Amino acid sequence: MEKGIFSWFGYLLPMEDRFSMIRAAGFTRVMLWWGGEFDQKPGEYLTHPALARRFGLTVENVHLPYWNANELWTGGSFETLLFKGIEACAQQNVPTLVMHVSEGDAPPPPTQQGIDTLLRAAELCEKLQINLALENVRKTDHLVYALSSVDSKRVGFCYDIGHSRVVCGRTHTLLIRYADRLMALHLHDNDGSDDQHHLPFDGDVDWVSFARILPQTVYRGALTLEVDPQDWKNPNRCSPEIYLARAYERACRLDNLCGN
Repeated sequence: MEKGIFSWFGYLLPMEDRFSMIRAAGFTRVMLWWGGEFDQKPGEYLTHPALARRFGLTVENVHLPYWNANELWTGGSFETLLFKGIEACAQQNVPTLVMHVSEGDAPPPPTQQGIDTLLRAAELCEKLQINLALENVRKTDHLVYALSSVDSKRVGFCYDIGHSRVVCGRTHTLLIRYADRLMALHLHDNDGSDDQHHLPFDGDVDWVSFARILPQTVYRGALTLEVDPQDWKNPNRCSPEIYLARAYERACRLDNLCGN
């Protein structure tokens, strides 16, 4: 399988340098952040897909900002953000948009209002031929409710294995349940206590079981890492080139476990 990584991997670098280093490490795909919170210029993030392609990288998917994700169920600006994100994916030839359907430990309960928004989003995705992947986070009720209520070939599942380890334990319950709707992967590790974004095999995730299950799903995308060393203020940490080399080695190790 091809290997990808999130464009934020824990080092403060210009995007040109990030893409150049990611490609030099061996990765062929990249995930992007679909918001301007970290841009120096308004709308700069919209230039990142084309920039990534200049460095020989395919854009696997983009991640919608999630700060106001709970507004999906109550009304607010998140609906506008979602529809603009889908349209921007179509304009920038990005195949998949990843989103959270809740945020935090105490989100509001799922509502029909939220489902109606997702149904309209599904119609737009079908029209524009864009995938919308709903990611598992701290609470799974909203994800289950959304996926059971929105029956569209363009709305599916993003499996975040680190979130799953913290919330669901070492079993890959959600991956098995939504094997036929899997559209995106966020691969990282932790010790089970918190979302730590360690490199694969540096924590307690059951990668052997994951590698056995993944080939049984419909997923044919890349093995995509969402990792960072969590010490980005440490002046004595390893260089970004060394970190990316380690990340690529772990992705290859995982690929071998999957039988590729």
